[in-house]
Amino acid sequence: MHVLIPLCCFCEKVRDDEGAEVGQERWVHLKTYHAMHNPLLDEVWFSPTPCPDCKCRGVNVRVLDKEDSHGH
Repeated sequence: MHVLIPLCCFCEKVRDDEGAEVGQERWVHLKTYHAMHNPLLDEVWFSPTPCPDCKCRGVNVRVLDKEDSHGH
């Protein structure tokens, strides 16, 4: 079985949903999460998701369109 874990690509925190109500999840550093849950790496898939702190700081995610990705 695979686990999909939201990972902030800016600060490397992951959302820890265990025991939390929707909207009340906590974000912890990847190493802390791994120490707490010790998931097998071949069972974990990461989903790039900005954490609330990075969203509040105004970190912008720029999605390149096809032209930009080819240098045009």
